[in-house]
Amino acid sequence: MEFNENKILISKYNDLNGYFATIKLPLGGTLAEFFKEDKINVDAVVSNCKMYGTSLFPMTKDVIALLRSKIKEGKRVLIEGTQGAFLDIEHGTYPYVTAGLTTRPGLEHDAGLNIDLCINVVKAYATRVGNGPFPTEILDDDFANKLRDAGNEYGSTTGRPRRVGWLDILALKHALELNSRKNEKKYLAVTKLDVLRGFNPIICEEYRINGKSIKECVMEGATMGQCRIFKTIEDIRNTTKFVGLPESARAYIAAIEEMAGAEVLVLGNGPGRDDLIVRE
Repeated sequence: MEFNENKILISKYNDLNGYFATIKLPLGGTLAEFFKEDKINVDAVVSNCKMYGTSLFPMTKDVIALLRSKIKEGKRVLIEGTQGAFLDIEHGTYPYVTAGLTTRPGLEHDAGLNIDLCINVVKAYATRVGNGPFPTEILDDDFANKLRDAGNEYGSTTGRPRRVGWLDILALKHALELNSRKNEKKYLAVTKLDVLRGFNPIICEEYRINGKSIKECVMEGATMGQCRIFKTIEDIRNTTKFVGLPESARAYIAAIEEMAGAEVLVLGNGPGRDDLIVRE
């Protein structure tokens, strides 16, 4: 399934300039100022960059030296990765990747530090933005829309609907291997578990490629093979502790832990900062 981003924008804003006018820049103005007569307004871009440079210059420091000094002082440093493992330019589903390194080795390289605790964040179901292989994608449009709406899986800026599907254990295990050191215990934070309320979630255990069973993470040309289907997930929105989870949610999380070989430390129970269930 493919989505034409420009078509979505044009249908919502009538033209791209109208869309650009809705995107505000941090230091004032809108993105529309960067375009003039359907061309890039070079003077506006340069002027804006100079303004940012002037604003940011007093804050420029040797970040690696700063981090190391804080660690020597006994401070803790939190390094947050953006994007997902499969968007990594080296280890992702090329060419459907981003421009940088999104896995733990990439973060350690960029920060100049060794990360001593890695918590891997994964949704309770799967999503993907744009094109690229997605073996567990839900192809029934009506059902996909139901899950998409439940999880508000739409681009925050473009409004583009994200592709949705079921949890892919082969992909998850591959990502965990990329982000873990030898003999290190693997940890997970599973977000959006509350979204699965009323759904019978599925975990994909193997792919099918040209009629053959594949149990390695080789996504190109793959579809779902053997899967596990779970009982309807009960409402967890009022749950604050792991021990208080309903049986259906506990069984689903236990299966993820068993199949992925990882321990779930945190569950997402809503969009708020405090909507977390932390394992005690």
